[in-house]
Amino acid sequence: MDNILKTYMGGKKIDNLPSNNVPSPKNKSSILSKNEGIKLSISSLNAWFGTKHALKNIDIDFKENCITALIGPSGCGKTTLLRCINRMHEMTPGASVKGQIILDDLDIYNKGSDPVIVKRRMGMVFQKPNPFPTMSIYDNVASGLKLNGVKDKSLIKDIVQESLQGAGLWDEVKNDLDKPGISISGGQQQMAAIGRALMSNPRLLLCDEISLGLAPIVVHDIYARLPQVTAEGLSLVIVEQDIVQALRAASHVYCLQEGRVALQGAARDLTREKISAAYFGV
Repeated sequence: MDNILKTYMGGKKIDNLPSNNVPSPKNKSSILSKNEGIKLSISSLNAWFGTKHALKNIDIDFKENCITALIGPSGCGKTTLLRCINRMHEMTPGASVKGQIILDDLDIYNKGSDPVIVKRRMGMVFQKPNPFPTMSIYDNVASGLKLNGVKDKSLIKDIVQESLQGAGLWDEVKNDLDKPGISISGGQQQMAAIGRALMSNPRLLLCDEISLGLAPIVVHDIYARLPQVTAEGLSLVIVEQDIVQALRAASHVYCLQEGRVALQGAARDLTREKISAAYFGV
């Protein structure tokens, strides 16, 4: 997708196409030297909802071009951690966050960091895909570009195709792009949501329990396609309730318990017994 975003169709330049690579001038003090092989580094992260201490001294490094899973019982802080990464947590009334999160070379909580630039560097896929009901499959995926003022139909068409190919859905829907977004299956809607998230050309994709409520065979299909997304140069962080699914999908797993990292390791080295012990503190 980088080629299409950088080499505009017919040589046309689109001035207001979102950029996730160039920080605004006021960001200069937040640029850091990149830690080789690490896409996202979290240090001493604490988060609160009012007086409730939701995340407690989180230290995590997420590797580049890998799928990393966050697991743990309900209420342990998995989704809160994702919301801190994409700077959604601070939008909740009474919520606060303290610590350091570095994405590539950008300290996203530095006072000079522009939240708009930060958000453009990452995509977010939620538990429910929530396609726009009055829009076609095509328009659902293209909505991000159109909202940002892109009008070149040829460019939009090519980026929609590349986004759906990156999400592993193109072959299934290429002949049905004019059908309503809600007409496809739940699994396909979730893959379309991934395609829509890829539209902004992010370097990090956050997925919050995207398999929730889907049939096991559909979940297996979704996760079977995610390595294709990392092959495009993306790093993925997934929140997952299903331990077995997390171990299958991810190369590295962090288990949270009561707002802390209780266990972490390569997926191949972890067992359900070790993870259960971390869950229940035994």
